[in-house]
Amino acid sequence: MLQIMSRTDFYNWNRILLRYCDGASFAGNSKYEDGTKSLYFRGQKIWQAMISDLLPQGLAHAEKALLSGDSAGGLAVFLHCDNFSRSLPGNATVKCISDAGLFLDIKDVGYNETIRSLYHDVVSLQGVEQNLNQECTSSQSDPKQCFFPQYLLSYIKTPLFILNSAYDTWQTVAEAVGDWYFERNVTKLIECPYPCSASCYHSVPAA
Repeated sequence: MLQIMSRTDFYNWNRILLRYCDGASFAGNSKYEDGTKSLYFRGQKIWQAMISDLLPQGLAHAEKALLSGDSAGGLAVFLHCDNFSRSLPGNATVKCISDAGLFLDIKDVGYNETIRSLYHDVVSLQGVEQNLNQECTSSQSDPKQCFFPQYLLSYIKTPLFILNSAYDTWQTVAEAVGDWYFERNVTKLIECPYPCSASCYHSVPAA
């Protein structure tokens, strides 16, 4: 059993799970009041407290590190990847992986900008804009757009692996991530823009 495990990437790494609870991918920092009660959105402070707590416990001496998350946590990876890298020693190998966190600013099947409206509301309510990548926000007419990975991605300097549905059909996710992190192989599979794939069988209303 030990021989099998030793041939598996990351089998003996320390793993840290930060439970997701803030609603804005660990990037918000605001207080909302409606006259009767207050709501505190402190995702950014939770992120900073987590890093500050882990550094003296050994993270400050890490030689290799991988930041990962899925869904809203995957979005947090886009937002904090470079910040995570800057927190570690300069000679450390630091990379990030976002699993199902590539939320796209595109119209839905009814040609409505539903997710754009939703995400802009999240950014405004939770005070996320102040913590978004400044290079990205300065390049956008609306800085809130930088909450979407597609606008932020070109400003992320740390190596980043993006895993979304329909990717890596020819190998397991563990193999793909291991090959990428340890630079054994290039993993890349991109389909054509929706809905051109033959696997998309739902009808799309005409514009």
